[in-house]
Amino acid sequence: MKKIYIIIVSFIVFILGLIILCSRKNSIYTVIDGVKYAIEVNGESANAFPNGNYKVDVDCDNADGCWNSVNNKLIVKNITGNISCNIEFNSISAADYLNNYLTGLADISQGLGKLVLDTANVLDYSSTNIVTAYNTTPVYFANNSNSALTQTQVDDYWTFNSSTGTFTSDPSVISTTSSTVYYHVYAQLPSGGYYQICYTINQESTSRNRLSITIDNNSSTAVKTIKSSSSGQVGGCYHLGYLNANYINIAEISSNNDTRPVISFRIEKITANQDYIGYRFQGKKPNNYIMFNDELWRIIGVIPTEYDSNNDGTADKTDNLVKIIRADSIGEYSWDKSNTNDWPDSTLYHLLNEQYYDWETNNTNSNNYCYGYNSALPSKCNFTNNGIKDGYRNMIVKAKWYLGGGGKKNGYAIMDYNRLYIYERDSDAVYSGNAFDTLGYIGIIYPSDYVHGSLVGSCYREAYLSEECIENNWLRGLSNTSTISHNSESSNVIWSIDSYSEFRSTTSSYASSPQTTYPTLYLSPDVYRVSGTGTITDPYIIGMAS
Repeated sequence: MKKIYIIIVSFIVFILGLIILCSRKNSIYTVIDGVKYAIEVNGESANAFPNGNYKVDVDCDNADGCWNSVNNKLIVKNITGNISCNIEFNSISAADYLNNYLTGLADISQGLGKLVLDTANVLDYSSTNIVTAYNTTPVYFANNSNSALTQTQVDDYWTFNSSTGTFTSDPSVISTTSSTVYYHVYAQLPSGGYYQICYTINQESTSRNRLSITIDNNSSTAVKTIKSSSSGQVGGCYHLGYLNANYINIAEISSNNDTRPVISFRIEKITANQDYIGYRFQGKKPNNYIMFNDELWRIIGVIPTEYDSNNDGTADKTDNLVKIIRADSIGEYSWDKSNTNDWPDSTLYHLLNEQYYDWETNNTNSNNYCYGYNSALPSKCNFTNNGIKDGYRNMIVKAKWYLGGGGKKNGYAIMDYNRLYIYERDSDAVYSGNAFDTLGYIGIIYPSDYVHGSLVGSCYREAYLSEECIENNWLRGLSNTSTISHNSESSNVIWSIDSYSEFRSTTSSYASSPQTTYPTLYLSPDVYRVSGTGTITDPYIIGMAS
């Protein structure tokens, strides 16, 4: 019985060997430029590389091989001997388009990171809640400093209406002082969240009387000083940003024998809803490398984006587009030689969308836009080798770039990191006269792109970026890098990533200053994945569906 078993096994192995030999014998081998190929197209042997849209699997002996779909050729490197390659071409499906392929990887670990469907906080000002849960007896006191803890009780100066949550001052109970005095209210906040202060200041003869707001009695956290006016009552609501503090310190400041106005105010908590802002590669070192323009780039994410699909100057379509950033800088360039921060008129916008995008056509105008600092030309401004190449330009869409900047304009505070995406799309958050949006092929990184490179849920990124956020962010390698967003309270300041590779609420630079430049762009929805796993040694190889 054992002998029969051995004979049967041997016979099966012999038959399998014959099948393998026959399949190899029937393969069609082609020699091109000294390389021996076995080519299959949709499972059938072929003697030439096919034209059209295919996924491609390359397996080479004595070399590493990858398929360049732009030029329809095989690229081999690390050659150690005679090369032979098996290449399988398979027609693409909807799942192979790069945006679809990537979103299919959501929440699956990709190296030291993952692709995450992330959110930003959208505030609903129509659904605010008046904060009445102050400490039972709010602390009122007067002193000569906005940060001193020495308290002189002035309970009669302020009244608090618990049903409306409103504080009102009564200056008549204290005589006019000859020096600056702060009449404080310390009010506890019920919980972390987004807050605003709604106030009125009665007409007064001087603007030196004012309402000062700080957080946790720390003068460095001052978020607003509201002045009274000699022309009439002032009032409104001011957004305080995200607060996670023990209490808020509101002080009326009286100075130099001025007659103090009557001030009333209340604190409101704003309802925050989450808005999905696309899929973002996050973490310390995700597998998000892509071969584009015959160079390594990295994928920021798959983001809903408006773009000009007909090349008629109108953003007529919205798709989930793959956004990528060049892995290496192209050099240091001035955002704008004239030191103004209106992106569509900046020298860097023209440099990227003309010279860099199509050097062969626009190189004669390079001296108009290629600046390192003010009017000084940089030593290198030639994109013959590292500009966008033929075959890759048609992979780039002319996208809508939003240009809201935040800063502290009209009640918006740049410190709310989880709302940067919203600020960038806020028409109120632009400097007077600046464009709110523009169409372009090439841009640079948004502040929100940097912040959302930190793995969501692993760190705190509301009012500040925690150390965990900074350490676990694959974009931390950027340094002294300009962003596309400007400070909306200034005509010449832009937001940037500092020399420590961090984006902070105070990180800004003049538009004329040279900064490292990393081109950023959106790929057409017709781009598909040819091969690759996204690692630095096996980046995604892409093609363009015809």
